[in-house]
Amino acid sequence: MNRRLLRDREDWTTWINMFSARATKSGIWEKLNPDHPVPLLVKPTRPQLPNPSDYSEITFLASGLSDKGYKAYKVDLLNYDMILMDYNSDLEAYESEQKKIREFTALIQSTVSLYLQRKCCLPYRPLQEWLSNLKVEVGVDDC
Repeated sequence: MNRRLLRDREDWTTWINMFSARATKSGIWEKLNPDHPVPLLVKPTRPQLPNPSDYSEITFLASGLSDKGYKAYKVDLLNYDMILMDYNSDLEAYESEQKKIREFTALIQSTVSLYLQRKCCLPYRPLQEWLSNLKVEVGVDDC
């Protein structure tokens, strides 16, 4: 694998071309592009399972509900199943994106000089910010 080390302005074009080509191939470049970033996915929140006690003040089991309460509970269970399927799909997309973020974080850490990493790639800051900081630090103009 041909990795170019980013040290200064002269390395920028080769380095960002390598980085963007890999990110494009992985389908994440549009979210990392420092010039036009798209927001990353937000971790989805797991839906709450309906609780039988929400349908009656007396029972904690679905079998103790009135017919009307039981029907409402069953409808909510069906809705929950659909919401859970959406959640699982969203979670899978989120986890896939996070895996790519980790891979490209590692790529930056292995191809950017330690000086630039310390100055531009602050922990807990998004990769889009890292790339913007690197671009500014090496003195690249958009001209």
